Amino acid sequence: MLRIDTSPEAYRLRKSLLWHSIVVFLLLLPIGLGLASSNYLRGIALIGLLYFLFRSILNVKWSATIYLLLFFLLPVTWAFDFGSFLPLITLRRMFLLILLLSFVLNYNRFRNKDRLPKSFYFAIGLLIFSYTISTIFSVDLRTSLFRMSHLIIEQIFFMFIIYRVLHTQKMATNGLIALCLASLILCIFGNIEYVSNVNYFTQVSLSESSLRVYWTTYEETQRLGISGRIHSLSNHPMTFGGFLAIVFPVIIAFILLSRDPQNKLLFFIIAFLCVEGIFFSLARSPVMALLGGILIMLIFIFKERWIKKSIFILLIIIICLVGIFSTYEPAQNLILYSVKFWEQPIGLGGSSFDVRIKMLKNTLDYSTQKPFFGTGFGTGTPMVKSGVFNPGLVGQLEMLWIRALLETGWIGLLSLFLFLLQVLLILWKSFNFSRGRPENILAASGVSSFVAFLIFATATSDMGTFSLIFVLLPLIIRSTLKE
Repeated sequence: MLRIDTSPEAYRLRKSLLWHSIVVFLLLLPIGLGLASSNYLRGIALIGLLYFLFRSILNVKWSATIYLLLFFLLPVTWAFDFGSFLPLITLRRMFLLILLLSFVLNYNRFRNKDRLPKSFYFAIGLLIFSYTISTIFSVDLRTSLFRMSHLIIEQIFFMFIIYRVLHTQKMATNGLIALCLASLILCIFGNIEYVSNVNYFTQVSLSESSLRVYWTTYEETQRLGISGRIHSLSNHPMTFGGFLAIVFPVIIAFILLSRDPQNKLLFFIIAFLCVEGIFFSLARSPVMALLGGILIMLIFIFKERWIKKSIFILLIIIICLVGIFSTYEPAQNLILYSVKFWEQPIGLGGSSFDVRIKMLKNTLDYSTQKPFFGTGFGTGTPMVKSGVFNPGLVGQLEMLWIRALLETGWIGLLSLFLFLLQVLLILWKSFNFSRGRPENILAASGVSSFVAFLIFATATSDMGTFSLIFVLLPLIIRSTLKE
């Protein structure tokens, strides 16, 4: 598929990944078309978990790769609620538990793999320490404990599993392809939602309805001339668009690396659908993240004097934009209001930019009450929704940095800055290390995706995309190794 040679084991795994992505799509299709009930979901979930358990025990590399495909395709609201004393037991967490079990059983096979820089471990440790102290002094201990378990198990520990298990260049490349295939499936269901004007994934569940099982419902209100925003299998349109924008540079890299014309065409189709999906979300933050990621990618390519590749990328972007603009009129207005970010798109009251400024001012004022450790990890959004933070502002904390300052104080915010700086330095080191080799394009895409995340998180919080950083980092590092 790529210029990079593939070992027999990696080739078999890549072939299995392609087949399983087709199977996953076909299993989800009846739900996406509104032809299946909650009983159907429960049935395929049970069969899928048993099958995943059996295969994971036999091959942990397979389970890690397939889980990367499923991670962004399993809605967070497909969950069991066993009471407020426990976090939601989502289907995604059930698959992760099986992966963790498989890793523990095979730990001796991967314990001696090389490690990340010590400075990165220090940054991770400081982040956990600051968030732990914030949790201890939290105004809502239960919520903070749930968020801490999510950070440590579902993000940090999962990152180290990927780094240890997919430890070769070829295996890590398969992991990146899994993200691209997940993007393709998300976009296909996004188009189905756009045509049907209904998101049928919101109408099925694993258990009885629960107040904690929240899903952003399909919006019936008029916005930019059409009747709703698309979120596919994601829990929010901005999460849908943000994921596609962050993964987009990786897709571009595979277009440039693919030797087979059929594979090149496949990745081009994924790229086109991703741009379309970003505009379908009708959110400006993913658009700005997309443009920022593309700009960084072009800078890298011009810097390396890959003139033909830069022209090819520009042609891809132009074709995507012209095709979408000619068939989807709201995209024109969305680009306009992405540039004029201080104005709110027609159809929505108030000014989104003004709201963010008020959020920042209120956070700075409120943080003086708990300046060092904040109100507690994970407590910011509930405070805003309850009206305690400011009666005139309801919804979510619109910037990652605002949320970090409010929830974890200045110590937590500085720890987050240090962690993200370490991520950037490691990705930059991978880029320099892979100079003169085809994998250098993947390293450039990693830095571009990271910048896209920073833009998205600054504009509208992370909306669940923070997990992508813990996924992309080990995959980019491993995929640029020289073997």
